[in-house]
Amino acid sequence: VIGCDPASDGVDPSAKRDRTAIVFRQGRTAFRCEAYHDWNTIQVANLLSKYNEQFQPDAIFIDKGGIGAGIYDQLVSRNVPVHGVMFGAKANNEELHLNKRAEMWWTMKEWLEDGPNRLPNEPSLISDMTAPKPVERHDRKRQLESKKDMAKRGIRSPDYGDALALTFAEIVEPRDPNTRSVSSGQPATKAGY
Repeated sequence: VIGCDPASDGVDPSAKRDRTAIVFRQGRTAFRCEAYHDWNTIQVANLLSKYNEQFQPDAIFIDKGGIGAGIYDQLVSRNVPVHGVMFGAKANNEELHLNKRAEMWWTMKEWLEDGPNRLPNEPSLISDMTAPKPVERHDRKRQLESKKDMAKRGIRSPDYGDALALTFAEIVEPRDPNTRSVSSGQPATKAGY
């Protein structure tokens, strides 16, 4: 699966530090991550279309908020298996998570804890994965620090972390079940991924 956290094209000065981050994950291995600065929606959609043909992922998950909506629409029109994710949307497990973003990040945390795993040797990815703090809530729902609050601490948007978290947005079926070996039919990890 591929996760993409798009950023603006740099026209907005407040978004200058953000990157369009793309992370590739197959089961227990996140094997590639890359970032692009000042790319527009067409450039990102073209790149993801190319990756769809090259890697034939089971799914591409994209942050559909903001400029991601335009990229999502372009990929849908090209018949790319894309899933738009709204970070502020309801979580699948609303009793445990405040929103979809928190749910994806905690699922990623469970995946990491239920190793072994492999991550690219990319310091920015590791930095982004450890940047947001959990927020204590009276109702005990899991919540992640907002990007606005992170900015107050001088921390930029965790683009790589969000891109990897997006690969945990939903469990997807293989694009072609005949190309995958199925062992017990059970998820590979307690987290289900």
